[in-house]
Amino acid sequence: MRRVGIIGLLVLASAQAWAWGDLGHQTVSAIAWRRMDQATKVKIAQILMRGDSVDGQRNNETYTQKLVVPTIPESLLTTQFLDEFVQLVFVQSSTWPDEIKRGKSHNFDTFIDELNSIFPHDHIGETEKTRCKSWHYLDLPIVLNADGTITEGKIEQYPYSPSSAVSAMNEVVKPRLTPIPNDGKTTPDKRAVYLFFANHIVGDLHQPLHCVSLYGTQFPKLGDAGGNLFTLKGNSNLHRIWDSGIEQALRDGGIERKGSNTNFAIELAGKWIAKSDEQPRIAQVEKQDPMRWVVEGRDLAISVAYQGIKMGDAPSPEYLTKMGATSKSQAILAGYRLADYLKNQLK
Repeated sequence: MRRVGIIGLLVLASAQAWAWGDLGHQTVSAIAWRRMDQATKVKIAQILMRGDSVDGQRNNETYTQKLVVPTIPESLLTTQFLDEFVQLVFVQSSTWPDEIKRGKSHNFDTFIDELNSIFPHDHIGETEKTRCKSWHYLDLPIVLNADGTITEGKIEQYPYSPSSAVSAMNEVVKPRLTPIPNDGKTTPDKRAVYLFFANHIVGDLHQPLHCVSLYGTQFPKLGDAGGNLFTLKGNSNLHRIWDSGIEQALRDGGIERKGSNTNFAIELAGKWIAKSDEQPRIAQVEKQDPMRWVVEGRDLAISVAYQGIKMGDAPSPEYLTKMGATSKSQAILAGYRLADYLKNQLK
């Protein structure tokens, strides 16, 4: 993926957005928590007892994010303790991979660099070659044709980076998150890092613009970096408005955002999964292949994200409504799949 190359840096020096935003990621995580059984929650608690803190800058202000559960005997990991304390940390941990982009990890900073060096960083911009930034997406190519239609592109012509969300999930997180990691060297504390990434990447891969890059006359070599270079009226871009898709779903649903992100995400998760007609089918949830999720995201990008909008446009109300509905259904599906993934991995 060419997330922001030299041309992109000139156009969008600070446009690297976080998929779904903090609220979106935390809502996915909160939905997953509600779908988990007690045994999985206990195992998550044990992992988070070796968690992390991140110091950084956000909106020009210093912040510290703490992701550590107090170390207590397993006999005290009651349903009440899990839901009142562990759930909060688990939900907040969904944004850790974004926090380390803009802050310093207390426990794992050197380990982040080690993980970042696992895969070659081909076909991405220089800004994406540090702190596992390329683990947040996989850009399947799509092409804007002369007649305005958008079709799948050839990977041979527009290759994506070997360092990607799918590589991270399949080759790093999956083999090392299990109770007895099969790489022969993972220490218990590092399982917290793999949990953080699993919690985050599943959400990322259900945001359609983390699954594609658009090529065409305007983007002949680098693509549009998942919509980051697809500029819109009002100093915005396509990726940025899709990262706000959860907020759009709230507006369309008449739901007022209130309180902290984490508590509101937990409340929102309860509301969204209470509607039986809006829940994913079992067959959808059971698709536990990250590359399959990317293909689904590419198809949604073609059929929804790039439809009814052009460079320089202001999104129409109809476009925003469809974006909000798609974002909501994708977030719910991501939460279900994350719960299923963690149940399977933590057996």
